[in-house]
Amino acid sequence: MHASVRLLAAGLCAAGLASAALAQGQLSIDNYPGAATYPSTSVMGARGSGPGPSQRMEGGAGGFTAVDIARSYFFADADHDGELTRAEARRLSISTMSFEEMDRNFDGLVSRFEYEDSVR
Repeated sequence: MHASVRLLAAGLCAAGLASAALAQGQLSIDNYPGAATYPSTSVMGARGSGPGPSQRMEGGAGGFTAVDIARSYFFADADHDGELTRAEARRLSISTMSFEEMDRNFDGLVSRFEYEDSVR
């Protein structure tokens, strides 16, 4: 017999013995020889607790995502200089404050930071 055939036969025999022991209740995950080698991946309270929390992170202003807010600013900034004038601010699709309230440093322009801060 070739070595590979003997190895295959030994593997099938071991698998058969393990499945027979498992069926008879002699082998379980707790007393399996290799079980102590691997750390547990279970989390306290995870068993049978139902579905987990939502994976969608929502912002503070009506549940807008960071992408929604960035898109609103990008399309409002007509000249793409990184600041909104009063006329450009009227083009915002998401706005929770007036132009004066968004302009925190009173320079007559709304930076992206000022805008993102206003919708949080």
